[in-house]
Amino acid sequence: MDSALKTLCLKKRSDTIYRALQGSCGRFCGECDIYIAYSTSDDKALSRLAGKHSKETGREISPGKLKCVGCKGQSSGCWCSGCEIRACAEDMGLEFCYQCQKYPCDPLSKLFEKYPEAQGNLKTISKIGPDAWVASMLARAKH
Repeated sequence: MDSALKTLCLKKRSDTIYRALQGSCGRFCGECDIYIAYSTSDDKALSRLAGKHSKETGREISPGKLKCVGCKGQSSGCWCSGCEIRACAEDMGLEFCYQCQKYPCDPLSKLFEKYPEAQGNLKTISKIGPDAWVASMLARAKH
């Protein structure tokens, strides 16, 4: 996972770290099973995850549909391309949901029920900034 986080996700654009791993909702993509399986080409994990998500959603999801380069990466054909929260943040011109006047909205509140750490992450991002937050998450992922 360490090399995947370094080589597949973080790219330099001028002197700024490209934050593909930072979901607008506060999730850190570097801890997402789908992202990790896709970025490390783990076909077994992708098959297992496709079965899990097929069961959860009630519709057949093939392992080939589980493509992910991070929530703020190129979304064409990616697993997250239909994410309501991501689309809303992009439409509103916001980097993170906490910047919205409607925060927290119903879809985000539902996400917080499933991923409570996302709410804490947004609070941290609002205090220390996205660059420091992603650096801390990458450091944590190494351990």
